[in-house]
Amino acid sequence: MGGAKWAPEDAGSAAIGLWRLLALILATGAAGMDQAGVRAVEDCGALRAALESNATARVNVSGALVCDAAAWGPAVVIRRNLTIAGAAKGGVAPSVDWASGVGLIEAASGSNVLFRDMILMFQGFGAVAVDIPFYFHQEAGETVLAGVVVAARVCPLAIDNYQDILTRLVRPENVPGEQLATVLDNSTLIVEELFVQRSEALWRICRSGLYCGDDAEVMAALLRGNATGSPCAEAAASKGSGGR
Repeated sequence: MGGAKWAPEDAGSAAIGLWRLLALILATGAAGMDQAGVRAVEDCGALRAALESNATARVNVSGALVCDAAAWGPAVVIRRNLTIAGAAKGGVAPSVDWASGVGLIEAASGSNVLFRDMILMFQGFGAVAVDIPFYFHQEAGETVLAGVVVAARVCPLAIDNYQDILTRLVRPENVPGEQLATVLDNSTLIVEELFVQRSEALWRICRSGLYCGDDAEVMAALLRGNATGSPCAEAAASKGSGGR
């Protein structure tokens, strides 16, 4: 056969050289992955793995995922700053349907989590509050929903009742401003800005839609529209809620 000819005395040093080169390649690749900290996911298993990995700083979600309690398993606890963002692909609006799952994701005390540019769907809002049942934030830290569509299949109240609930919420004393939410139609509420504190955790919702229903085209159009957008997501990211 053609090619290089290896003398017996060169074999050991050559093998060592190859191993060093392989180790360098692997180390460089791992360092690049850790430095970027970005993971693209297109199914629930990959999403769960990305959330569990402390090396992941940003998760880009593509496609329409259905992650009910049976598919998801035990709750995933996030113990770091993290961005979970939609990444449109193939004309499909990025979404995760959590169905009737409760407490599937928990943000540990002191962590900051930013959801942006995606559809978050579940079974229903509450009768006395706007619940997000699949997610829970423990005490200190911040959760931001920016440029997202929060969709519930079942809404016990009319959309203007949810507007009234949200705009009456008391803002933290150190966060000046108003709770701003506008009724778009009989199934959609646009939350322009909302700050609320639960236990010690701060929640912020901005430029996001609350939608009662399960029409995929309506949700996709709402996600693409001017009512929901990224300016507040950029501001949230700059404050350290997971970054870009």
